[in-house]
Amino acid sequence: MHEGPAPKKGLQQLKRFQIFCDFDGTLAEKDVGQQFFLTFSDPKVSEEAVTAWLNGEISSAEMYRRELAVTRATRDQIHQFTMSQRLSEGAVELIRRCQQAGDEVFVVSDGFAAYIRTILDKFGLQALPLFANDLTLDATGQLRPVFPYLEHSCGRCANCKGYHVRRLRKEGLLQVYIGDGFSDRCAVTQVEIVFAKRDLAKFCDEKGIAYYAFQNFKDIQSILEKIRRSE
Repeated sequence: MHEGPAPKKGLQQLKRFQIFCDFDGTLAEKDVGQQFFLTFSDPKVSEEAVTAWLNGEISSAEMYRRELAVTRATRDQIHQFTMSQRLSEGAVELIRRCQQAGDEVFVVSDGFAAYIRTILDKFGLQALPLFANDLTLDATGQLRPVFPYLEHSCGRCANCKGYHVRRLRKEGLLQVYIGDGFSDRCAVTQVEIVFAKRDLAKFCDEKGIAYYAFQNFKDIQSILEKIRRSE
């Protein structure tokens, strides 16, 4: 386990956080986007597109265009799929505790608001600020991507999370990032505290970025409360 550092000198008195949390595989128990394409798209096309993205050959915007070109689903099918998804253990409790303490909490995702918002609503988190891509669905069942933040892209992601961290930064709030994957890389270079697992933890190890390893959001809550009380 790679433990993050104590808060930096000059920051240890900060008692409030600005928390940015990835959705797929982090806030959500599963990678909902991946499950979505496995359910409604052509598995071979999807696998090839994801591999090309991970290899740096295409952006996630292009990956999604390729996957969605062969994806078909009705609104009812999408709704049923989405309603079967769960949030990670301790996630709702952490968010509510942080909001009560005066922290700011944002969901940042390179996935799609079309399923994220429904899942957040299901768990009573409908007011949580969300920055993500989106989908439109026509009468034939053809899904098309919408990329509202593409002009601010890092070149790898359709929705660069580092951009949101920079633009929302406020004096007096200690920035925290929670994530697990490839699209979280830009964000972790911008914040003071990182919680990472899986591929993001490997990236942090490779780049020498200090982080707190975690299994669930109960782990995160415990560490944040220690930092909040630190002198």
